[in-house]
Amino acid sequence: MRPKWRRSTRSSFADINGRPGLVLFTSEALFAALTIEASDGRIAAIYPIQSPERLRRLAQALPLGSLPLGFWAC
Repeated sequence: MRPKWRRSTRSSFADINGRPGLVLFTSEALFAALTIEASDGRIAAIYPIQSPERLRRLAQALPLGSLPLGFWAC
């Protein structure tokens, strides 16, 4: 059985600061994001974003289609 926090986690691809990225949500909030740097068709680096202030700004900048259903209602 998966831990409870993993069952309620959702992810979505997003453009973050001009790089491909992944945003991770719980039912209540955006809780982490990753940006990916590629070089020669391979992943060169992965940059995590977990700062509450940066995540707050990112959530405000994401298009509504990137957010899970009910996100803004929480």
